[in-house]
Amino acid sequence: MRRLAWVLGGIAWTALVFYVAFRVTFPSDALADRLRYQVDQGTHGQMALDIGSLSPWWVGLKARNVSLVSQGGAKPEKLLSVDVARVRVSPFSLMSDPHGVAHLQFGDGTLSVDTTVASHGRTYTPTRLKAEASGFPINAIPPIEGTQVKGRGTMDLDTSIRAPEGLSKAEGTVRLAGHDVVIEDLSGIGAMLASSNVLPLAFDDLDLRVELTQGKGRVVTGKVASSLASVDLGGDITLDDVIQRSRLHLTLVLTLGDAAAPFAGFLSSAKWSDEKYHYLLRGTLMRPRIEPDRERVRRRPIPPGVGVNRTPPAGPTVSSRPPAPETMDAIRAARERRMESSPTPPTTERGARQMPVLRERPSPPDGQDAGDEGYPDDQGYDSPPPDDGEPVDAAPHDGGPDAGGPALDDPNARPEGDY
Repeated sequence: MRRLAWVLGGIAWTALVFYVAFRVTFPSDALADRLRYQVDQGTHGQMALDIGSLSPWWVGLKARNVSLVSQGGAKPEKLLSVDVARVRVSPFSLMSDPHGVAHLQFGDGTLSVDTTVASHGRTYTPTRLKAEASGFPINAIPPIEGTQVKGRGTMDLDTSIRAPEGLSKAEGTVRLAGHDVVIEDLSGIGAMLASSNVLPLAFDDLDLRVELTQGKGRVVTGKVASSLASVDLGGDITLDDVIQRSRLHLTLVLTLGDAAAPFAGFLSSAKWSDEKYHYLLRGTLMRPRIEPDRERVRRRPIPPGVGVNRTPPAGPTVSSRPPAPETMDAIRAARERRMESSPTPPTTERGARQMPVLRERPSPPDGQDAGDEGYPDDQGYDSPPPDDGEPVDAAPHDGGPDAGGPALDDPNARPEGDY
């Protein structure tokens, strides 16, 4: 029994000495520098990690006062601030792809992250990510671009992403929902809103759902409804292996409430005929830009009687179908009867119709005008020339057979000048 006590005591003493020596000799500064280097390399210098203190925690690490700073703009901006971060790594996963579990504490709220990363040289790329936060307080939301949210209510986050070939081919879902959310103050822009009697701002509905397919996130549900305005979110997000370079192709449709009436004048450039305000959200995650969406002008319908919509005239229309055979026979018979009843114009041997030629007008006698009664008129015409081409002597036309024209008592006679 005494030997067993010595054995147990020795094990406890060894563990105590090892723990104290491990805490005293733990390379906190060197490990913090390594983490800063990994974040800088993984984001291509776009982000910087700041750690207040770092200490061991079971088979992981515990960090306090952790902040993530964006360095892509003109001046650094704090994107994320965590009071306490605990990260635990599975020892057996270090032989393949590292698998870790992190618990991030933001005031009274806790975010749990379960992730697996793949090593690519000196950088690590997440291949699986699962993040959950149930009942996350609004007051615990970290400052976003210098704006701190103060209010009541909770948020639920449920994210599951699988990206074994990189974020550009990721699959999964992202869901964010709010419950009884009331924003009482927004530091930075709260003074402007308070002067307009907008705050406190209560949200009746807050629901966002994004489905990822082959690296493209499509907004399935995007609804934010409050007393100030109602926002409908649509479009998609194209992910990039470098998350900061992911492209935004989103649409925002605002329906202003009565409380937002003072802001209507500033949004007039985005107002459509449906009395809503349409915006486009473009750019990247690091550099988003929002601009008014111009309304597409639709062509007005052309009224009847104008242009191609002209109303066809009433009555029979010309058919594109060929006439029936009996109709064609009737047309030919009518044509033959009409040709038999009409006189035949003079022709040559070849059948060519000769045009009438005016007769030569003789000079009037001395002292007599062309319009006197004794002077013959000029309505006569010469007969067609004979086949041998010899001209016919011109003579006044008196209607007789010797005058070069048909006799007046001929039933088929036709004045040669009428055709």
